Amino acid sequence: MRVNNDKLDTKVMLEVLTPQTQKIIDDFLKHYKPISHRAYISAISNLFYVLGKDDASKLDIEDFKKVQEYFRNKERYGSQDKYCESFFKYIYAYNIIKNPKGFEKIWIKSNLINHFERLLNGVPEKAEYKPSLTIEQIYKIEELMNLEHEDNPEMLKMAFCWYILFHTVCFVN
Repeated sequence: MRVNNDKLDTKVMLEVLTPQTQKIIDDFLKHYKPISHRAYISAISNLFYVLGKDDASKLDIEDFKKVQEYFRNKERYGSQDKYCESFFKYIYAYNIIKNPKGFEKIWIKSNLINHFERLLNGVPEKAEYKPSLTIEQIYKIEELMNLEHEDNPEMLKMAFCWYILFHTVCFVN
């Protein structure tokens, strides 16, 4: 079935999946703006197609690795790998996956839950404010390094790094 300027209808894309998986995808999509739903559904459909599965609860870490490898080799898919990763994070965070072993090594479940809750509630991610040093503080630290440890090789290395960071146009990302 073709609709909307020859784009595959998103409902048709999901019909091959179990009803439970379709419900999981619907719940997942509530975290994102409706304008992006088609892109997420396309990515998730590709995920299940590549894996040959139809049940989200049966996905595991090996499936995640296969999907990552698949999209790494297919440049034409653009950001679909990120959408699939987000879906894997969702099903891991909310204990949908029956075999979650391996995911705990790459993600922190509580952080993922907080992330999805913020998305659902429309709360932006908090940017942590880190105050910078004042010029006076920089000079005091510099004086301390120069006076007390001028013959210590480790302190000389630190002083060199200090010089590069604060007295040149070197930037650190």
